[in-house]
Amino acid sequence: MPPKPIPVRRLFAVSWVMSRAFTSNRFLAVLAFPTAVLSLVPYVARRTVYESPDRNGMVIFARHNLPLDIVLALPIAAGMGIVTVIVLLLGPTLGGFYWAVVFVVVVGLGCGAGQFISAASLTSAVGKETPPGDRWAVMALSQRPGTRLSALLLTRALIKNLPPGAVVVATAGSPELAHGYQRLGLTPGHGARLHRVV
Repeated sequence: MPPKPIPVRRLFAVSWVMSRAFTSNRFLAVLAFPTAVLSLVPYVARRTVYESPDRNGMVIFARHNLPLDIVLALPIAAGMGIVTVIVLLLGPTLGGFYWAVVFVVVVGLGCGAGQFISAASLTSAVGKETPPGDRWAVMALSQRPGTRLSALLLTRALIKNLPPGAVVVATAGSPELAHGYQRLGLTPGHGARLHRVV
């Protein structure tokens, strides 16, 4: 039976897995958590977020559509801006806590953006070296620290259900992530890009 997209009620749980996977410790994960939630909301609405059966891994798996991904990124930026404006407007009512709250919000949003928006994520997953075909993108491959392989096994199951000739594309923000994608049979391309023909 092929994996099914997560229901909306699992949004916070998978956001925490993603936040822990992309940060070096629990404190930074807490600060990055709101950004993880904001970044996953459009994909949960699009029904392209999957969670491993052991709930230690997650991945976004969707048809490659760069214009749509750009449009989906706009609510993330808007959400960050709205939170910042609300904090600034509430300043007088927060009294002595104002600068502490501003610090937490700015550091939290900055930490999240720094962790989730890498040079690889700003690079198109498709380049001149990418084979033609029906393209599917693997994004945000995340594994909870201290656990192994369930995100890769989940992604392998999703790829297995694609028709022959489909092309899987990804960008890797780190050597570790690139190695994980290569374990799924993806071939390195230019820069951070990888691809695989099913």
